[in-house]
Formats: sequence, C-alpha cells, structure tokens
Amino acid sequence: MFVGRQFGRALLMGITAAMVAAACGSNDTGTVSPNAVDVGSGSLTGAGATFPAPFYQKAFFDYNAKYPNVTVNYQSVGSGAGISQFQKGTVDFGASDVPMGDADIAKVTGGAAALTQIPTTLGVISIAYNLSGVSKLQLDGPTLANIFLGHVTKWNDAAITAQNSGVTLPSSAIQVVHRSDSSGTSYHFTDYLGKVSSEWMSNVGVAKAVKWPAGIGALAGQRRRSHRRRRAEHECRPHQLLDQQRAWKRLVPDRWIQLGDSSDLGL
Repeated sequence: MFVGRQFGRALLMGITAAMVAAACGSNDTGTVSPNAVDVGSGSLTGAGATFPAPFYQKAFFDYNAKYPNVTVNYQSVGSGAGISQFQKGTVDFGASDVPMGDADIAKVTGGAAALTQIPTTLGVISIAYNLSGVSKLQLDGPTLANIFLGHVTKWNDAAITAQNSGVTLPSSAIQVVHRSDSSGTSYHFTDYLGKVSSEWMSNVGVAKAVKWPAGIGALAGQRRRSHRRRRAEHECRPHQLLDQQRAWKRLVPDRWIQLGDSSDLGL
C-alpha cells in the first residue's frame, strides 16, 4: 500500500502503473522510445514496509531505466517507520502493509485531502523453524498461537507430537523470534493469531506493534548465529520458531500450517 502526497500524485500514479505492469508482465517489445511518453521529471523519496521492498526496488529501477528523468529512492525501514516519516513530511510517500486509518491520517498536515492511498501488491506470511533431523513439521493455528503465547515451550509438547505422527521431536526448548519494530507484517500475523485464539485476541490484540508474551525481538533482516540456532533472513522470518525452514500458512483457523524444507533461503 502506497500513501503519497497530492502534489506528487501524477508522478506517483505513473510509477504505480509501471509497478502494475511489472507485476503482471509487460508486452513491451523494446521498440518504443522512452521519449514517446512525456512523464515529466523529478525525484521521489519513500520509506516503509520491508515485505514488498524487493518488488518496489525492481519496479523503480525498471522505471528509471525507461524514464531516466525520474528517480525514486525507497528505504525499507518497516511500515510503522514509513508512516511516521510520511506524517512528518520527510518523505514523499510511505509504504505500509496496513492502510493508514483515521488516526494516522489525522496526523498528516492537510488530513485525508492531502494524500492518496494506492494498493500495490499482495503477499503471504511464512513461519520458519530450525530443528535438526526434522525436515517436515505441521502445526494447527491454536498450537501456533500457544507457542507465541508462551504456553507451548518444548518441541515434544503433546500438542505438537499429536499432529506429527512418526516424527521424533526433541525435548529442547522452542526459542521464538518476533519482530521488535512496528510492522505491517506483525499486524497481519497478530490478526491471524487473534482469529485462532481468543486468549491472544483478549490479552495481546492486533497491532503493528504488540507486547509479545514470549520470544526475542529482532528487526527485519537481522541475522544472528549461535551454537544451536540461526535466525532466517526472510521478510516473515521474525515470526519464526527458529529458521532455515519455511511454512506457508493458510488464514483458515481449522487448516494445517505445513512447515517444510526451505533451502532456497540460502542460509
């Protein structure tokens, strides 16, 4: 989700159209001169969500290659920081995984009339884990919520073993890692946990930044190594049990969350 100022609306709309073309594929054969369309010139600075940053950076690079008179500098600092910088007027546009609400908009000079919000892309959230000798693991939503609530603390907890017949799970502690900054990914992840756990909804809630009941906070992209663990460097990696494995979760409370091998993380 982009949020931009009205005075830069034409330039933003042109760049947004280019991003849509990049996402959907382009039929451009390269025979049309970049000068065939006058998009003007200028420079935009933006900041915000880390999740879509690779897509944005690719789209901006391609747009600049086609229209050299337009440049866009985007810093992936997190949804919360992006909104904050936009509210302070230090950037031309912000990017957030969660649209700005009335309270956020009220902090922008000129209010709703001074900005435009533009949906740009969709994505999924993944859960990662690192458990030697276990290449496949599945969890249901309530169990995942109980891990992040701090109720399920061992890999061989009955709630996990019951869902993984034939898998030998150790008695070692589950070391949970979560985002420490204000993040749109955290908003959507906590929203899911609130849907599968009434306790989570009542005691923790849904927000870009919450008081996590369990685990260690980390910034997106932060990587640490220790004797028994490494934290993944993937956008949803802060919402992990550990790392090296990826799980795509379906946002349906009664479905499995399948965790499997994820060598593509390149760790």
